[in-house]
Amino acid sequence: MKRSSRRGAFTLIELLLVVLMTGMVMSVVFACFFGGLRVFERVSSFREDEIYRVGEQFAHDLKNAIVLPGAVMEGSSDSIAFSASLYVVEGTDLEPQRVRYQGVAGKGILRSVASAAGAAADRVDAAGNADVLLAGAYVMRLRYLPRDRESGVLGDWQEGWSDGTNLPMAVRLMISDGALAEEPIVRTVMLAISEGGE
Repeated sequence: MKRSSRRGAFTLIELLLVVLMTGMVMSVVFACFFGGLRVFERVSSFREDEIYRVGEQFAHDLKNAIVLPGAVMEGSSDSIAFSASLYVVEGTDLEPQRVRYQGVAGKGILRSVASAAGAAADRVDAAGNADVLLAGAYVMRLRYLPRDRESGVLGDWQEGWSDGTNLPMAVRLMISDGALAEEPIVRTVMLAISEGGE
């Protein structure tokens, strides 16, 4: 009588099938992972582009900041209101406007503009008619760099500004996506000091 010489080992065909199936599963996993990584990078790049666009708008408005009697620049760590010479309608003359940027939890970063001549110019849109520049969990932080007008010496960055006669030397805008733990994108705007409207 013959005994079977099989010891319970795998045949060559079984091993080839296992290697082939493992390769197929790994290729699907890698394709999903790297495809998701590319989508994440595109979304991250899009968010950075949005933040840079807001930084450019902020810099444009702030570089046109002017000191008007009774319309002081007011700034805190999450909002700023100032007067600026801006075009109301493209192609017309520059007019003094009151501009406000504000970071609002759950809403994002808002910008509102009103005529500096109006009675409500002191409190630009605290209630609501604001353009949403960045919607969502974006976080905005502001810092202000003072300068002694007589000596020209710069002070330390501070979290608030309320000076009826002077503008800060610079304003630093820091924006980050609150949903992601990442470094903020920083935009520092140096101001050309203008003493009063035209």
